[in-house]
Amino acid sequence: MTDSTTAPNSALCARQLEDFKKKFEERMQFYMIPGASLGIVQNGQVLVSQGFGVRDLETEEPVTPKTLFTLGSMTKSLTAFMTATQVDEGLYTWDTPVSEISSQYKFPDEIKDPLKVKDLLGMASGIDGAVNPFANIEDMILGANATLWNDQSAIYTIKNIPFLPCFPENIGKHLYNNELYASAAYLTPLKNQKPTSQLLPAYKRLMRQKVFKPIGMESTCLTAILSSASRDYAVSYGLDMRDGIPKIFEKGSISINFIDGIGPAGQGVSNVEDMNRYLITLLNNGVNPDGQRVVNAETLQELWNVEGKPSKTNVDDVGITGTTRYGMGWWVEEIPRKSNPNEKITVRHHGGFLPSWACMQMLVPEHNVGMVILSNGCFGRELTMEMNQELLKLLYDSDLDNLIDNEALYNDFLNDLKTTVPNKVSSYTIASENLDDVELLLGNYEGGWTLALDQDRSLVLFKDGWIYELYPSKDDPLHIYYIGASNNHRVMRVRDSKDSDPDFDVFEAAKIWFVEHDEEEVIQMIGPQVGQLKKWRNVLHSHESHSQVRSILTGKPAEYFLTRPELAPRKAVKPGKKPPKAKDRKLKISHETTRYLIENMQLD
Repeated sequence: MTDSTTAPNSALCARQLEDFKKKFEERMQFYMIPGASLGIVQNGQVLVSQGFGVRDLETEEPVTPKTLFTLGSMTKSLTAFMTATQVDEGLYTWDTPVSEISSQYKFPDEIKDPLKVKDLLGMASGIDGAVNPFANIEDMILGANATLWNDQSAIYTIKNIPFLPCFPENIGKHLYNNELYASAAYLTPLKNQKPTSQLLPAYKRLMRQKVFKPIGMESTCLTAILSSASRDYAVSYGLDMRDGIPKIFEKGSISINFIDGIGPAGQGVSNVEDMNRYLITLLNNGVNPDGQRVVNAETLQELWNVEGKPSKTNVDDVGITGTTRYGMGWWVEEIPRKSNPNEKITVRHHGGFLPSWACMQMLVPEHNVGMVILSNGCFGRELTMEMNQELLKLLYDSDLDNLIDNEALYNDFLNDLKTTVPNKVSSYTIASENLDDVELLLGNYEGGWTLALDQDRSLVLFKDGWIYELYPSKDDPLHIYYIGASNNHRVMRVRDSKDSDPDFDVFEAAKIWFVEHDEEEVIQMIGPQVGQLKKWRNVLHSHESHSQVRSILTGKPAEYFLTRPELAPRKAVKPGKKPPKAKDRKLKISHETTRYLIENMQLD
């Protein structure tokens, strides 16, 4: 295995870079990506810093090197970098038991050995991520909005750790865990006795002071709303599936970036100019582009230390070859040469994949090369993985083996949608004979969601400008499907109505089915109602349940909150609210996200 940051075997020339950019544009069009940014650095120099396509299809404003994109899980590497600076300052070491830093951290009973700082970031503790905060995890403490990820108080993330799924037999193996990872970001604030209500702001200040400012990442920040950070920001776009025919993108149809509860694991926003400076700093072993040391090389090297960790294999979802190991905020992949399979080259990378957002950063230490891609389309994963391979082919003269065929995965996904959707769902517009049945489902849902008919008689689920387009089943219009394309899952199927429990009365258990991948699972919407009568209530819309949660988190007796009417849960929106017109729809995600998005938000 080669791992060197000395003089590269070859430098990328101008012709190679121009050919690469041309290829990049071609693949953007193939994968239907509206806009993207590309950055390439080598030997401390910026070789490419360029925008392609448009950041907004409506205005046709172009992507520039300064255009902000959502980073998703690429934020993890930035959080790990910040943690490395705290290790340098002596606040703790990578091997310091977390319980010695703060008593707030508790872990599942199955964990016998004290977890260390590196265990929170290393994804190999035996503790699995919640993935779906609505999952039936016994005794889980949920936030006020019944979601773990979206509650603005970071203490919920920490308090829920003991109730996460735990598999002691998997200690040492990779289990992707956003909640545990995010909790590491709060070690310094807790050690410094910051109030629990100030953990997230304190983390954001540390990121500015220890990472963004020292490296010179002037536009990078942590926020739920891109437009609050700059006027030059990208809008995300999802696949529009009407009658099983893929069409151009629907603005914000599959997008989410409001994840305050685990913000340190996925809430960064940046542009290609800033990310180029970050990559140079990493390749320079902690020295920024201006020659100033930001973090010690030995401390930084631990982020890529995968010694003793078994590899993870997932051809559909991870990596360049599908076989990787996880450090701290970085995947480390060893790729064999065709000419000599015993010789492997080391690549470090980490993507950020939220539905309709995709970005990727890659380091090739042997050539002292780094690349970053930021994009705003739902098939950005395929684009970023394929371009990783294209750059490696340039550097190694196509001498690398076991590369994933991303185009084949993409075609399989689209073919599945084209053949499955028309057979299971009715047309995008509600047929007149089904309208009476569908109207039984219209109205308000718990959490402020409203199911309504749009102007073109299509079903929409909306709240605060966040729109889902829905499809009624051909077999039973009272069963409604959401069919969407997520860059995390390439095979999506709908479920036959006959597969549901025949004893269920659809009038008593009206459902909106969010179906993904090959699980074919019926997921109940938050507190559905038929007509204007609520048939299901979310437990956390009970004042008593809210009081119990607050009691656990604050130590105050539940009676204290029961006697405070202003602390009671908010009521649902008034019936009769109409969906906004298409031109007025804004890219905005509400606090109550649906189970579908949370289940699919792998953030890897």
